[in-house]
Amino acid sequence: MSEKYKASIQLSDRARAALLDGLDASSEDKAPTGRNKREQTRYPYRAAHVALDVQHPGGGIQRWLVAPRNLSAGGIGFVYKGFLHHGTLCVVTMGANSGEITRVTGEVVACRLLKAPIHEVGVRFHEKIDPAAFCDERTMKQIEQRIRKAEASGPKRIAVDSGTVLVATPDGKEAGLIRQALAVLGISHRHVATVAELSDALATPGVLGVLIDVDGFGGMNHHQAPARVVRDVGFTGPVAALTNTGDCTRNDVVDVVGLPTDMSRLAATLEHFANASENRDAA
Repeated sequence: MSEKYKASIQLSDRARAALLDGLDASSEDKAPTGRNKREQTRYPYRAAHVALDVQHPGGGIQRWLVAPRNLSAGGIGFVYKGFLHHGTLCVVTMGANSGEITRVTGEVVACRLLKAPIHEVGVRFHEKIDPAAFCDERTMKQIEQRIRKAEASGPKRIAVDSGTVLVATPDGKEAGLIRQALAVLGISHRHVATVAELSDALATPGVLGVLIDVDGFGGMNHHQAPARVVRDVGFTGPVAALTNTGDCTRNDVVDVVGLPTDMSRLAATLEHFANASENRDAA
């Protein structure tokens, strides 16, 4: 295969992992790992390479090795050097966990620029597959468990017509898990990784509440500093602390959510956010 297919992007294993992990945590990612709008679950899929045969609209076939990001029963996401038009036909060749080679036909349904010339591409398969045949079993079980917990313990109804929850943490992995739970609960959300990004985000209208990692931002002792950052820009809505320590105070925060993500506490906090929004609207 190496003689027939050329690598689409040249990245070290470490650089590629950083790129894919960054996409999972990116605030611009509208479809985080978890349930998507069609109720298909997207699982992390980090095979070394996936072979891609691209049938270009103008004619001709190009063959590339691409870096996969996630996989569902109905499609695959990967990073690719170049742009692919919507509707472009292609064949995806993947190695199953059993060692068997599987070829699936599909078409491009999404292509967005990440950093020239690298794009993130979504391909929808023409026939469904079983992701369990390709993805890591342990990771799949962890994701399904988190989704079930969020669905079982989450609010039955979030009475918010509009508004965004800010997830403020430099930990991309934890941000991805929290955003996955928020997506399941139908909550609009945005990830910010620095104090500067948080300040800028708070200056925009429509912020429902803030979940802030008080351990991840250095120097923010006992919740006082993160609350000050939030209040200094005039935000008066609820702020909840994300922490993995058990001896935190509650200075100017409405709740404390344990890390790794405490799903039941997160659901209760979102109810508090929703109630605070209703009270502000009624005032």
